Amino acid sequence: LFAIFLPSFYCGFFDNGKYYYNYVTPVLLSIINVGRAFLLDGQFELTRDTAKAIDNNILQCVFLHYGAILHLAAPFMTAGYILSIIKNFFANIRYSSAKKHKVYIMSVLNNRSKALAYDIFDTSPEDEKILIVFAGIDNFKDLDDEDKTFLKTVKAVYLTRDIDDLSTKNKRHVEFFLIDEDETDNLNKARKIIDKETDEFERYVFVYARSESVGVVLDSVKQDRNVDKFKIRRVDDVYLLPRRTLQKSNIHQIRINKKKNRDIISILIVGMGKY
Repeated sequence: LFAIFLPSFYCGFFDNGKYYYNYVTPVLLSIINVGRAFLLDGQFELTRDTAKAIDNNILQCVFLHYGAILHLAAPFMTAGYILSIIKNFFANIRYSSAKKHKVYIMSVLNNRSKALAYDIFDTSPEDEKILIVFAGIDNFKDLDDEDKTFLKTVKAVYLTRDIDDLSTKNKRHVEFFLIDEDETDNLNKARKIIDKETDEFERYVFVYARSESVGVVLDSVKQDRNVDKFKIRRVDDVYLLPRRTLQKSNIHQIRINKKKNRDIISILIVGMGKY
């Protein structure tokens, strides 16, 4: 848009002299008209008049049609930006007002966090108020349709701020899930959260990491904390997979009912990528 407006104003001011302000003024007026175009108040007559001054018919046609497309697209971009601001505003309102909810905050939107969020949403009692939050989502429009549908399904709130930048003041129960594939990033964010949070309300910090050294670091930082209200856990999802398989299959329950405590249960897990 700026490149389209500039020739119009430049031609109008250049012939009036060779002072420096004759170069500055077209630039400033072009910037002003770019802003007007995004507010559905663009002066398309300027583009039309400039196109008429072009001798080449093909170039004139390209200039005119390209200018028309930009004038039409700009207001839609403005509307999308404003809508994004409104969505972010209401998302922050929902998050701020969830003082009596159980709040589950995911550090990233990926397959692991989606599976966990859906499980929380599906198994939570109907009379329990919960709020699932996905942090670090810069732009909702950049997500694919599957992710957008998922967020609506679990009634999740998505925020642009990172998980370690969120304020949890006066929230009764908050669970943080540092669930990125980058274990170092998970640990660094977890340490910031642990340093910031107090023992006044219930706080759980789950750090997804397969490295035992992460657990050693977490053990060192959780000393002198109220273990009843502030719980820190390292989650090794590979290790937990057999246990979850047992719980879902009822094999373990059948074993208990038969009182065969010495039975050996063998589980073979095939495939599943890293598992």
